[in-house]
Amino acid sequence: MTDDRFPEWGRRVYAEFHRLVELVESMVLRPMRSGWQLPLLCLVSRPGAGSPLAMMAHVLAGEERRVPHVRMSAAGQDVRTLLHEAYTGLAAGNFGGADRLRFRHYALADGLMQVDLSGVPTNRRRRELARQLRRSIWQRAPWDGQQAPPDVGGWPGLLLWLALGVLPGLMFWLLTTGWLFGAGRRFRWFMRQQYLAPKLAAGDFFTFASRLTVPSRETEDQEQIDLLLVHAFLQDLRVDYRRWPWRLKSWRRTACPVLLLDDIAPDNGGYDLVRLINAVRDETGQSDPLLVVTDSHDVPPDGLVPTDPAVAGQLVPLDGVEGAYRAWRSGLPRARRAREDNAWYL
Repeated sequence: MTDDRFPEWGRRVYAEFHRLVELVESMVLRPMRSGWQLPLLCLVSRPGAGSPLAMMAHVLAGEERRVPHVRMSAAGQDVRTLLHEAYTGLAAGNFGGADRLRFRHYALADGLMQVDLSGVPTNRRRRELARQLRRSIWQRAPWDGQQAPPDVGGWPGLLLWLALGVLPGLMFWLLTTGWLFGAGRRFRWFMRQQYLAPKLAAGDFFTFASRLTVPSRETEDQEQIDLLLVHAFLQDLRVDYRRWPWRLKSWRRTACPVLLLDDIAPDNGGYDLVRLINAVRDETGQSDPLLVVTDSHDVPPDGLVPTDPAVAGQLVPLDGVEGAYRAWRSGLPRARRAREDNAWYL
């Protein structure tokens, strides 16, 4: 290409990229009331080219319409690290008017993953897990032995003992067993979802929760744990974007969250995270209000080079992105019924 043709080529590339940005904005700024259909939008760049996600992040952060988003690099990261980074980025709430996103299911699962019971006798692990979980829920540190509890006698002392000792424990038991009407939904959700087969394991929530702690989770299927974490993450988005007449803040959410994932490759957690999102959507039959946009040099989900004959017809130039999106949406129901491993990929 000669130098005198470069300006024309540059304008064409800019126009094509602008078309892509407009498509992304149309996806996320007009969220459907039900049945979200947001793809795993995979961009394939030439080696040495700058990441298009940098400009896209700049557009999403514009003053006129701030879209909840987080941009990450998958280089050298595993699935759980990337998922946790996405959680902290979206939960920060630095996106303008709407209330910050709440990740109650994911935060509970992630918190259980941080519990280390390896130094606790087996017959005391359930009690210790309950103690740590109860402390994190009430956000109140227990008496640590360094400071004596207040010495209050008579009826005031009895009421204080009920308030600080009995009632929180009773409320916590009601929450985790599902007996407290209108509360404890996230605990019930974990027992009803499908990953790690909670219904097949005898016991209650604590029996299931203990399987996520150290060292018990070392004997579990790690793929199932990753699927559970992704499912919990997406469930939080479904709940926060679900529109009910009595929930005004869900109606204020006019833009779906966007996950911008750079440098995905077969040797890092980027490919795995996108694959797990595809699997959760297919296996649960539930969609979610998350748009994932990735950038790589190879073609997901198999990591083939763009010149490989196996990907012929899958790569779409930017000037054909609108038609490709329409074709993808029309073929999505069939692909979901067939549970194709690339049903949500565009």
